[in-house]
Amino acid sequence: MVVTPAPSGVPPVGMRAPGAMPEAAATPPMVRDSDEPSPRELGQKMRAEEDPAERGLLVSELWEIGTPEAVEILRQQFHIERDTDVKADIITGLVGEQKLETREVRFGILASALAPTQPADVRLVALELAGEFEDARAVALLQNLLQDRDEEVREAAQDAIELLREKNLR
Repeated sequence: MVVTPAPSGVPPVGMRAPGAMPEAAATPPMVRDSDEPSPRELGQKMRAEEDPAERGLLVSELWEIGTPEAVEILRQQFHIERDTDVKADIITGLVGEQKLETREVRFGILASALAPTQPADVRLVALELAGEFEDARAVALLQNLLQDRDEEVREAAQDAIELLREKNLR
């Protein structure tokens, strides 16, 4: 039997009681202090907050949490948000840690940000980041913007498509 070294204080794999987990593995992956607000509480606070700068700070907190619940709250907020700077804050978080469990919701935020109903400034921020979005579906999404009424949006879409193709995301 091969015994692999374990962190100090944890018995090697072959020497633990059957079914016992090492201490590190038994710890939940994301432990939050009870003093910290939950994503739901932050979402409620964001909807009640009138100051866009404060809502921007709450966006950062939700992206830092990064759970599926937190990202879903950001998606919902994007749809009701009126301030373009706060929308840009939400979009900017898309290219942070791209967790598999939040992929679909993040892609939904990107698709919403690129919609023709969004202000050009919001679409341009989304286009700047779309080239960093690691999802092959982004190219098809960007193809629609090659016919946009705004020349700057069309050019940014072309640049983002080229960047994604360089990454072999066709």
